Parts: sequence; C-alpha cells; structure tokens
Amino acid sequence: MIGVSEIIPIIYEANPKQYDYGCVMLHFTFSQLDTIHSAITPIHIYSLPGDKKRFGLITDSHITLLYGLNHTVDANDVAKSLKGIVYSNCTLNNISLFKNAYDVLKFDVNGNNLSESNKKLKQLPHYSEYPVYHPHLTIAYLKQGFGERYITKFANSTYSLKPKHIVYTHPNGRKWKLDIKID
Repeated sequence: MIGVSEIIPIIYEANPKQYDYGCVMLHFTFSQLDTIHSAITPIHIYSLPGDKKRFGLITDSHITLLYGLNHTVDANDVAKSLKGIVYSNCTLNNISLFKNAYDVLKFDVNGNNLSESNKKLKQLPHYSEYPVYHPHLTIAYLKQGFGERYITKFANSTYSLKPKHIVYTHPNGRKWKLDIKID
C-alpha cells in the first residue's frame, strides 16, 4: 500500500531538468511495445532537431495520473492523497490519436482506480487545461498525418498490464518512486 515509508528517491541525473509542473505516473512493464515500435516506419516518427534519443518512441510505459502539480506539492503529499488506493491489471485497447503539432498514437486504458487517483490528486494544488481525465498509454509521437495508418494496423490489439509502481516528478526534476498495492 502506498505510504510515507515507501517513498524512495530516484536518482536519474546530477542536474535534473526543471519543469513547470509536477507529474504523477503509474508505470508498467510492456514488453510488447518493442514489437509495436518495430512496425512503425522510422521516417514517420516525430523527432526534435538534433535528437539522438528518438524522442518520438515512448519507451517508458506509463499512464499519467495527473500532470500539473504545483511546486509546493511534495512526495509525502502525493503518497497521502493516494493512500489506500489498490490497483489491478489494466487493459489497453482502442488505439487512437491525439492530434497536435504531431500525432500522438496511444491506447485507451481501463483499470481499477485510475480516475479515482486522478480525482484525489486534483485535490492538491495544481493547474490543468484538461477538466476530463482520459487514461491513456502513449506509444509514439508521429509526424502529422501519419497516425491514422497505425490505428488501422493495430486496430484489434488488446493488452493486459500489471502496474509496477508510481513515480512522482517534482517541478525541480527530482523523482520519487512510490510503492503501490495491487490486487
């Protein structure tokens, strides 16, 4: 179960990147993601100038529970908000797109207590442009206009994933892993 004693600092880098807001993500192991990525034509992948990490392919499988937490929110606040929440396997299906400056290829996600987690986290100081929570797992960022072909290609894909843990990233870039309870 999430609790203050289960907050583990994660050290990714000596000088972490700063953000405008904090983010809480539920992480998974999604071994099939490599197979999906290999079916995407490389020239369709959105990338940033000088990008050597292939920005467009998401390798860190997660669902964002809430983006937009204020700098006053710390890992203890997040843990207290989510205390007692129990997660279960999540179903990924209904591949679709968000359209921006690029096509965001993603799965819809159904799972126990995802919306409840978002609702509880929204009780903390935060900013959000999205009043409706839509749990999803991003697969890739694609150049505009290329996403539709992959919706057809992966139309009948459904996966069941077991959540592993939560990561809270503070706006200062520091990260904490929070253990979760899974039924």
